[in-house]
Amino acid sequence: MIESEVKAMDIVIFLQNLGYNPIKINSRYAMFHVPYRNSNHPTLRINRIENTWLDYSTGRKGNIIELGKLVYQIDNDDEVIRILQDSNLPFSLQSRYLIDNEGNPTMISKIRVQELSNKKLLSYLDSRDIDLALAVKYCREIYYSVKWKKYFALAFRNNSGGFEIISPHIKGFIAPRDLTLISLSSSNPYCIVFDNFMDFLSYLTLNKRIDFTIFSDTVDYLILNSVLNVHRSIPILKKYELVACCLSNDEKGEEAVNLIASEHDGVHDLSSVYEGYKDLNDFIRDKPLMIS
Repeated sequence: MIESEVKAMDIVIFLQNLGYNPIKINSRYAMFHVPYRNSNHPTLRINRIENTWLDYSTGRKGNIIELGKLVYQIDNDDEVIRILQDSNLPFSLQSRYLIDNEGNPTMISKIRVQELSNKKLLSYLDSRDIDLALAVKYCREIYYSVKWKKYFALAFRNNSGGFEIISPHIKGFIAPRDLTLISLSSSNPYCIVFDNFMDFLSYLTLNKRIDFTIFSDTVDYLILNSVLNVHRSIPILKKYELVACCLSNDEKGEEAVNLIASEHDGVHDLSSVYEGYKDLNDFIRDKPLMIS
């Protein structure tokens, strides 16, 4: 289980397992007495949509790991993650917001995430020339309901337990939105940055072709999931000796590369590899930019 999956564990059930029952609860939030100090009033508010907490009396807030550090009096993320992993808590996916690319939120429920095997989703990935074995390794399929209608889509988890969502009919995310860092080794000196998980999968697909190698095999991957998240990438990227950017060949992609380069000396822009294409996925599908 990775850190993002731990962050998605249900805080309400975590508190109930500790012996604390909600003073008030509905589909959006719950109120509890604070479990890490004496409290005469229920000042701990759980946002059930985002699966986060806020202590009104102190202003402290965060995710389940930060709450666990206070509860267990342990100032070590890895140790708290291990304890939470052993607890086998369910994920907080009873109800969330799905936000489409236009920023429109939709309340969804009855959410179920499982291994990728849906034939229609695999066919969609195949139509985008993605290696299916790689897709199965890094993606999931998600089922959800909007009122009485049922839907399914590809899901790609981020560092905060949210998901990027894509299908032939929708593209958006299930809050909270965040970056996705895939670290294959604690000592990797290099990192490649992508706009989205489809470009990340496209890069891995290209690297399975014998005639295509543009970077080191010893590398971590950072997927922005939205170019708007580029500011969040800066502190993460500081530990790497060299950063390569595989961002979109457009103005926003260029601005993101320039921002990263302004904060990091060892930055390489790899967009010249797919010059004439909007992004890596268009490159592997051989869909060049239409120049008017």
